[in-house]
Amino acid sequence: MAEAATSAPAAESQLDPARLPPVPYKKTVVLVNNFVINSVEFLNRFAALTEKKLSSLSQGIQRLEVMLSILEGKLDSIPGMEDLSAPAASSSAAPAAPAAPAAPAAPA
Repeated sequence: MAEAATSAPAAESQLDPARLPPVPYKKTVVLVNNFVINSVEFLNRFAALTEKKLSSLSQGIQRLEVMLSILEGKLDSIPGMEDLSAPAASSSAAPAAPAAPAAPAAPA
């Protein structure tokens, strides 16, 4: 029984690829066509799904823009709101970015 297990890999390594018959052209064409068809169907489904999701997302953004415009209009209609400013940033907020460095002085 041990001899059969050791002889199997030896038999496989003795196969000469040059002596094997070629794969029939018809079989190769069928396999390639099948691959192309499956790939195209997958890509079409993927494109349709992503387009549907992007369309839904775009509609949501448009709704938010309309709601924001309505809110801004309502806030602008309140008298006396022009003089108010935004509250000062709290100390827990991120520190302000440093100012840009000054331009170098011209040589004298």
